[in-house]
Amino acid sequence: MNRYYTERPASGAGYVLGAFALGALAMYLLDPVQGRRRRALIRDKAYSAGVKTRKIADAASTDISNRARGAVAELRRVARGMGVWPEREMRWPDGPG
Repeated sequence: MNRYYTERPASGAGYVLGAFALGALAMYLLDPVQGRRRRALIRDKAYSAGVKTRKIADAASTDISNRARGAVAELRRVARGMGVWPEREMRWPDGPG
């Protein structure tokens, strides 16, 4: 038996409260007078949140990419100083033949 969780009988009060909240939300959003405006507001806010999230993810991705490039450049600089990395960049041959 898990010491952090003890089984107890489910109470009907939680289900009643949940059903009440769900019904109130449905009434709020499906109101014939203001419901359309409320749904449009929720949709616009959700779209805006998605755009903000995408911008933050793009900025983080760019930051990580730039940091990785900087780390590679620093490693090359250190390796060249130790004589491990060639001065001239090595290139792959153009192919067979």
